[in-house]
Amino acid sequence: MYIINLRQDGIDGNTFTETEQLFNLEHDKPIELISEAELLQSVKQKKILILLHGFHQSIFDVLSFYISMEELHRKYLSVHYDVVVGIIWPGGESKFDNYRPKQNVKKAGSYLQSWIYHLTKSQCTIDVMSHGMGSLLVYHSMDLIQENFSIRNVFSIGAGIPQEVLTNDLQIERVQHRVEKIYLFYIENEHTRTDLSQIENQNASENEESMNWEEELTKKKKVNLINITEKISNFPGYQSLIVITECIDKLLSDSRYPQHISSSVWNQ
Repeated sequence: MYIINLRQDGIDGNTFTETEQLFNLEHDKPIELISEAELLQSVKQKKILILLHGFHQSIFDVLSFYISMEELHRKYLSVHYDVVVGIIWPGGESKFDNYRPKQNVKKAGSYLQSWIYHLTKSQCTIDVMSHGMGSLLVYHSMDLIQENFSIRNVFSIGAGIPQEVLTNDLQIERVQHRVEKIYLFYIENEHTRTDLSQIENQNASENEESMNWEEELTKKKKVNLINITEKISNFPGYQSLIVITECIDKLLSDSRYPQHISSSVWNQ
């Protein structure tokens, strides 16, 4: 696994570093500092899974998430991907400070755009797996589209994207030009986040809005909803990653699944 660290001093959750720190975090081997040229050469023409974490994650939380995904990659996804690349960005340190991560996610999106540009030029096949608000990095990476920019699949865990983004025809259309398929993993009544907090008052009116949200998204070309309510009750934790990784394995192995998938379908 390769790590691209955008945090100042490697750990500052609020500030971007002036120089990216790139590491080879190979299994059972010492951490190796590498250059951009070395990373691009080592992944040339390979199938890559890029990992993006969400807001308010300490460096220890991020590394735990990425290392867990690398373990699951070796167990379930090695036939689909040659390399895992984790991007660490300053998504804020305090849950009481939402302004900074909202500003940082736009800049982090430009970094992601640059890396996808270089990886595309290196003839890589690129999939992105994002958690929570980390999904916004993908959308911001497309603010200024370059010619050499291509993502095959986006797997969004927790669908941490405001509904006004997901249901905006122009923004979705812009993404669709550069992405083959988008998979949104969600739990009922926790579909998306409005601003930076989960939807609060789950009354009948809001439930109806959620149904409208589902119906609108299923009309979007290339957008696929994955309902995993029957499998897990919340997204954080290793067990949920196992469920999601098993689902991704099935999705990549069999393209016949319908656009709106429940856990009872892909559990067969």
